[in-house]
Amino acid sequence: EVTLSGTLSEGNVTEPTGSAGSGSVSVVLNGLTATIDISYSDLTGPATAAHIHGPAPLGTNAGVALDLAPFHAGDFAAAGTFSGSTELDLDSVNALLNGLFYVNIHTAAHGGGEIRAQIEISE
Repeated sequence: EVTLSGTLSEGNVTEPTGSAGSGSVSVVLNGLTATIDISYSDLTGPATAAHIHGPAPLGTNAGVALDLAPFHAGDFAAAGTFSGSTELDLDSVNALLNGLFYVNIHTAAHGGGEIRAQIEISE
């Protein structure tokens, strides 16, 4: 079992947004199963989408690897949580362990992503 984490902030977005939004990401990897817990708050408006993107290092954008909408209960808001588990393939596990996945939460004001967190192995 490996625990990974990240801090959601506007400063991690490829083009910083100036948002006061923040949050945290926790991923527990057990074999090919990833258990994901994300909390966020203080967005400029309701989230319009949230994804895990990759593979890409910090400062680089990549396509959607996992849509987080199914992990969210209720309507999107300016604050909320995503929680759930999913099975990954071996390539995704390797990319995750090498810090090449990131969480991006999108809003109407920041369609490219308002806050972002690189997911890395916790110390």
